[in-house]
Amino acid sequence: ARAHHKMIGRERSISAPLCTIVIVCLCTLIQLWAFFWEPDLDHYALSAQRIYYDWQFHRLFSAAFFHVGWVHLILNMMSTLAIQSWLEKALGSVLTMCLVLWSVVLSGLLSVSMLFVVAGLTGKHHYRYDQSLGYSAVLFSMAVVESHLSDLTTRSVFGFFSVPSKAYPWILLIIIQLCFPHVSFTGHLGGALSGLLLSLGGAKWIMPGSRFVQDYVDPRLSHISTFVACPNDPWPGTASSDFFSFAADLSPEAGNKKRA
Repeated sequence: ARAHHKMIGRERSISAPLCTIVIVCLCTLIQLWAFFWEPDLDHYALSAQRIYYDWQFHRLFSAAFFHVGWVHLILNMMSTLAIQSWLEKALGSVLTMCLVLWSVVLSGLLSVSMLFVVAGLTGKHHYRYDQSLGYSAVLFSMAVVESHLSDLTTRSVFGFFSVPSKAYPWILLIIIQLCFPHVSFTGHLGGALSGLLLSLGGAKWIMPGSRFVQDYVDPRLSHISTFVACPNDPWPGTASSDFFSFAADLSPEAGNKKRA
C-alpha cells in the first residue's frame, strides 16, 4: 500500500483525475450561474438557525459548492487541484467522491453543532445566524486525511519552519484564521474534525470497501481516461470491514470467483 502511494504521482501526473475535474467544473459552473443570475446566496449558505429550526437541510450540501466571489473560488479550486488530486490518485476516483460527500455532510453538521455550543456558552445567539460558503471545509477534511496517508514525516510551513506532517493542517488552520479573521473558523474546524474522524477509522465503516468498488463500480468507469481505479488497500493500517464488502462476499459472483 505504501509503495502504491509512492507510485501514483508518477503514473498519473499529466492531468487531474476524474473526481477532481468534476468538483472543479461543478463549482465553476455554479459560480458562473451566480455571476450572471445574481441569486440570493443567503438561501444556499450554511446556517445553524436555518438548518436546525427551519429544516433547510439542502444547505449542508449547497454551502460547500457556492463561493462568495471569483477570488474565493480560484483559491479553493487551486487547493482542490493539489490536495484532492493527490488523494484521488491514492484512493481512486470512487472512494474520493465518497470522501467528498461524507466530508460535506460531516463538516456541515460539526460546524452547525459548534455554533450552537458557542451560542449557548456565550449567550450570544447571533452565532446561530452566522453563514458560510465555500469548499474550504472539505479541503481541510481532505488535508487531514492526506496527512494521515502520506509517507512524509514533516512539512514546511511556507518555508519558515517545519512541523510534523499530521500537525500541518491544524497549524494551517490557525495561521489562516489569524491572517483572515473574518473567514469561518467553525467551518474550517468542522472540516478538519471530520477528516480526523474519517482518518481514525470512520472511513472503513461508512465507505464502500475496496473489493466492492473493484468488482462492481470500477469496471463501469474504467473506460474514462482520467478515472483512477481503487487500490487493494486504500486505508493502510485499518481493516476493510464494512457492509458493502460483506454484501459482496455473499453475492453469487463472489461465490463463483472463490470456487474458481
